[in-house]
Amino acid sequence: MSTNENRLKKAFYSSITSAVYQIVVIVCGFITSRLLVETYGSAWNGVIASITKFLSLFVIVEVGVNGATRVALYKSFADNDERQTSAIINANDRYYQKISLFLIIYVLILACSIPLIINANISYWSVFFMVLIIGTSKFAENCWGINSRILLAASQSNYLTNIIQTIATIANATLLFVIIKMGGNIFVAKFGSSAILIIIPIVLFILSHRIFRINKRVAPDNTALKDRWNVLANSLSNIVHENVDVFFITVFCNAKELSVYSMYYIVADGLTKVFQVITNGLEAGFGNMWARKQYDTLNKNLRQYEYIIYALSALLFGCMIVLVVPFMSVYMRGVTDVNYIRTSLGVCIAIAQILMSLRTPYVLLVQAAGHYKQVKAAGYVEAGINVVLTAILVIKLGIIGAIIGTIVANAFRTIMYGRYVSKYMLGRKFSEIVKRFVWLVAAVSVSVGVSYGVLNCITVTNWASWILAAVITFAIHATVVLLLSVIFYRNDLKNCTMLFQRLLKG
Repeated sequence: MSTNENRLKKAFYSSITSAVYQIVVIVCGFITSRLLVETYGSAWNGVIASITKFLSLFVIVEVGVNGATRVALYKSFADNDERQTSAIINANDRYYQKISLFLIIYVLILACSIPLIINANISYWSVFFMVLIIGTSKFAENCWGINSRILLAASQSNYLTNIIQTIATIANATLLFVIIKMGGNIFVAKFGSSAILIIIPIVLFILSHRIFRINKRVAPDNTALKDRWNVLANSLSNIVHENVDVFFITVFCNAKELSVYSMYYIVADGLTKVFQVITNGLEAGFGNMWARKQYDTLNKNLRQYEYIIYALSALLFGCMIVLVVPFMSVYMRGVTDVNYIRTSLGVCIAIAQILMSLRTPYVLLVQAAGHYKQVKAAGYVEAGINVVLTAILVIKLGIIGAIIGTIVANAFRTIMYGRYVSKYMLGRKFSEIVKRFVWLVAAVSVSVGVSYGVLNCITVTNWASWILAAVITFAIHATVVLLLSVIFYRNDLKNCTMLFQRLLKG
């Protein structure tokens, strides 16, 4: 089997297992979120969402090292250099040993401060202990799980991680369901979830160290991590995108509004995970091509991937614009402590996710090539735009204001990434990306307009009627995207079809 075919097969395995994992995450997420709101109320759901996001901010001290390590491993794996691989991993191990203490301090600071800033009508000590419970799994991930994930990702073996996480997700949802049905309180429920999540990094640690021969006696190669600050700058916008809204909603709104925001983002995240099915394993493949200087192959593969992302964005998030509010009307039926029917919120989140998704091909290429330094300025600017606009608008417009700030920031960074990749890495005109974007806007506009017109005759009152509306909406969007692809991007459609046929035939 050729090197390129081997890369494709690994990417295919990662994509299939990722698809299964993401479906499980989506289904289990909907079940458990509804159970939490129904059993413990929207306020607790908002508190948990806030705690989870604040804990995820610790990734600021991780992501630079993780990205730099991954890029360094692409080269050592391409050269089959086991000694260099051990040196890189040993350097990463040493770094995480140092920051583990800082993570403990960070969790304690959050436990003391979040109860003071969140408006939830829940006692100080209840929120305090919830932070400690949820923070336990984060600590376990740092101690045992990070290097294992990086090793498997860099070697295009993500399918192993996906299988383990799928099993753990099902176990987690099952345990939560049992605890709730047995009358357990919110602390018992979340403690059970944390216990399951602690198992994942332990299993990954054991598995990865059996597959890869990591020699702990090799001296750490700290030069492999020299680009960590540039990597952090490149990733800062993603960190801000994922967390800034929750921060300002926590400070200026209340826990019930956080619950509304989090429930809509469950839908958006579910659709975004479809993109992760495609991207899973591709960065490693791009990194391998770049390390081997196979630029023609890289350019061809990126163009196919680019078309898939734009088509999926039009299809999936166009459907979300039409279906998310009817979905909420059925999904949250019987929950009356806060209004979950927010049409403008659903539309704004869909637009924000479209813009975030469109830059995925360009982000992956930049990361795979290690061009973090070249794009870090744009990362800082986007993060600044997001923070400033969100802070101003959330005070005036509530959670809608937070999303508008994110939309503007996402638009800026997508343009910057597309321009850099086109001009400095692929040697093509930026107008190609502009044309694709115009095509996407046309596809979404036509699809949404036709869908609204057809669905006027359907009243969604239960899951059966919503599924009917979803099937019709998906069919309309798929037809429009396919027709516009045949008219404007026939070669891309043909090449992608041939690619999938090759993968399926094995």
